[in-house]
Amino acid sequence: MARFAMWRLRTTGERMRLILAGGAAVIAALTLVLLVVDPDGARGRDQALRGTAAALAAAPSVPVSPSPRSGVHATAGRPTRTAAPTTSRRTAASPTPTVTARASAAATTRAAPFAVTLEAEAGDLGGIALRLTCGCSGGAVIGQLGSGFIDGFQWRSGWLTFDGISVPADGDYTLTVHYRASRDRDLRISVNSGSSETVRCDEASAGTVTATVRLVAGRNTIRLFNDHGRAPDIDKIKVSR
Repeated sequence: MARFAMWRLRTTGERMRLILAGGAAVIAALTLVLLVVDPDGARGRDQALRGTAAALAAAPSVPVSPSPRSGVHATAGRPTRTAAPTTSRRTAASPTPTVTARASAAATTRAAPFAVTLEAEAGDLGGIALRLTCGCSGGAVIGQLGSGFIDGFQWRSGWLTFDGISVPADGDYTLTVHYRASRDRDLRISVNSGSSETVRCDEASAGTVTATVRLVAGRNTIRLFNDHGRAPDIDKIKVSR
């Protein structure tokens, strides 16, 4: 507001000076016209106009008091700027935060690949199971597995056991069984004398079936059998992860 008031005063003063200068020029022009038209009467009117112009020029200037909220002081003529008082303030430097990075040791342990293949004839044959020569892997399969074989007047059965299968760690492993079967057969799988799981082996001269088995680190025993009917002939097995 103070700056606007000073600007308004300065503009008003400049307008007054322009008006006075313009008025003097008009008076001079009118005097010249009157002298040409009426020389005698023009002299009296010229003196009266000159007296009016002198009175306007002699008008006192109005002083302007300084605004208490501003560092600007002005009169009707030209404003004078004085430096506003400044207040020195010392700002305490805030400490720069330091960030300490902590490496999170999220060790992701992945099991190393593992695989072992065993020929069927390398296992332990139980009951009436027997080795049958063929053009299979290793040159033979193990047959007469399962139950329902008649020997005289008694039911006989056979099974195949793989003992000492060593794995590096506890966990789930994939057991792949290579077999041959003249018709669809069931095969039961038992690990470390635990409960058994039954898988279906479709008719095939060279088929494979897989199952997930839970093994422990160290030595394990896998037994293949079928106590509810005949099982397929076994060519080989593979344990992998």
